Amino acid sequence: MRRRQKIAITAAVAAIACCAATRAEAAAYYPPPALTWSHGQMNGGARYGSDNLNLGFGARGGYTLPNGIYFGGLFDYFIGESQSETLGGTTVSASAHLWDIGAEGGFDFALMDKLMIRPFLGIGVAVATGDICMDQIGGPMCVHASNNDSFIEFGGLLNYLSGSLMFGGDARVLAASGTSVVIGGHIGWLF
Repeated sequence: MRRRQKIAITAAVAAIACCAATRAEAAAYYPPPALTWSHGQMNGGARYGSDNLNLGFGARGGYTLPNGIYFGGLFDYFIGESQSETLGGTTVSASAHLWDIGAEGGFDFALMDKLMIRPFLGIGVAVATGDICMDQIGGPMCVHASNNDSFIEFGGLLNYLSGSLMFGGDARVLAASGTSVVIGGHIGWLF
């Protein structure tokens, strides 16, 4: 072999080794993959919201890309509150409920082999509905009202994975015309 060819081959091998070492060093700083990476997910469960949202239920679903970035959506329905009062023989009752639908994005981190956490942000629409009814001669008279507003949310989700089943909970701040704290528990699966 000629001297130039030996130098070229040596330089190419050194460049490949240098790139491999740089790539391995960069991979050492990247978080280890969570079990949810490259999987779709669905979960549902009970919720509780502050500021008179009270008990509710909800569902969440999405997909985590191979690099850990999560995209998905959610739906919640909160029972809200109902009140009734009798004044001078006339009963007045009022009830209010809220539901929301939105999109979320986050990143799935592995805390342990079967435990992961996802900080997330979301946007969507929240719809509040209410009814006020008053007894009167000839039957009750009711007035229905609804209002919708966009919302943003931020929070975190924790999942314990057992095979393809997930058990966990989440906590988030939901900000629309008012701000509520929502906590919930869920069960779901990976697919």
